[in-house]
Amino acid sequence: MADDDDDTWVDAVAGRTPADSRTPAAREGMKLREALLRTSPAARAESTAQSDQREAELIARAEREGLIETARVSAPRRSLLRFAPAWAAAAVVMLAVGIIFVAHTPPLVVERGDDGIVRIETREPIALKRELIRELKAVGVNAIGYERFGIEGIDADLPQPLTDEVRAVLDRHGIEAPADGVLRIEIVRP
Repeated sequence: MADDDDDTWVDAVAGRTPADSRTPAAREGMKLREALLRTSPAARAESTAQSDQREAELIARAEREGLIETARVSAPRRSLLRFAPAWAAAAVVMLAVGIIFVAHTPPLVVERGDDGIVRIETREPIALKRELIRELKAVGVNAIGYERFGIEGIDADLPQPLTDEVRAVLDRHGIEAPADGVLRIEIVRP
């Protein structure tokens, strides 16, 4: 029964249902079709043309009644609107650059304590932990992440001797390779 309702609904949306159909699925499909047709590109273009004409009429009336001056409203407004797509594109580019900059901000401080733990301060500890684990696993290192008392951490067993790929990951993040091959990292906010 449900398949029949689905077929009836699809047929109604496609315009293949008779207008006298009384099933709920057919009525719903016909209403959706009517709404879609009202918002078609041609309907939107007609609506935009009507809006532009109404705007011009209101501006002309305001000018006649001495409420506004033509030079201040119509010419600058239209010239600014002409550049709206360019401003939108520039905003998207700036947003993308900002996201890339924030996402790739290097750690603020990297230091090794007397206990052998590498301590990193960064604005995004969780993101850095995930990135380090992903990069270490990609070069064959068994790395495990944890969180303890608000400190993000990583424990990893590095191969001995160190491979060039593992050394490249450590160098990229400013981490000195441990002599014993046991990498312990704590990542906190500054």
